[in-house]
Amino acid sequence: MITAYAMASGRNHLKDNACCQDNIDIRILKDSLVFAIADGAGSAASSLHGSELAVKTFCESLSKSTSLFPDNTCLIAAFDDARKALEKEANKRCCSIKDLHTTLFGGIYLKGNLKCAGIGDSMCFVVEKDGEVLIPVQPTKGEFINETIFITSEYWKDFLKVSDLIENPKSLVACSDGLLNIIYSTVFENGIWKLIPHKDVIENMMDYIAKNHVVIDINKEIADMLRGDRANDLNNDDKALVVAIFNETNRE
Repeated sequence: MITAYAMASGRNHLKDNACCQDNIDIRILKDSLVFAIADGAGSAASSLHGSELAVKTFCESLSKSTSLFPDNTCLIAAFDDARKALEKEANKRCCSIKDLHTTLFGGIYLKGNLKCAGIGDSMCFVVEKDGEVLIPVQPTKGEFINETIFITSEYWKDFLKVSDLIENPKSLVACSDGLLNIIYSTVFENGIWKLIPHKDVIENMMDYIAKNHVVIDINKEIADMLRGDRANDLNNDDKALVVAIFNETNRE
């Protein structure tokens, strides 16, 4: 298994020397991977702390319950634990949990199978063995345009989506919505927004990582790419990206 991951502040945050409000956590266990991405709300006072706590708690919880996989129980429990940790942190800070507003997306790869879940607008693209790109969980938006649902929202459980079991995936790309227009785009069709993965970009990125991860600091390379002018011209939001190649010997 090959993994690569990075976060980068968007152009507006770079100008203000502000921290990236997206966060990542990954845990590589024996023959398995647990990962999470969170996107803190820019309007929330402590979203950076919320996104950091969410991914850390989620991965810790899921890493301890791999024996339940592939049942949905382990994923749902990890979201519950993340929510409880955020509630506890809000009480500790004497603030509203909304001050910690964050999305949360995560999953587990174990024994050749993948399952993931999410709440909010972070997402995952899974490359199957035939090269097709699957979107296992559609991002969650609220009733109104540009309204994001957070794990810190009141009715968050109503919006939690869990994927079906994905057997023997080739690779995956999980990302925050800061990768819009970079590795995927959207079109409005029949009253809904449809995601369009950029298959050539995803495949080229996978090839580059597979060929170069041993000889260079691949995480630094990806971070430099995410904070570069070209990426920020396409999307100036904060960015978080996790890539996993599950069996590099299958790559052509």
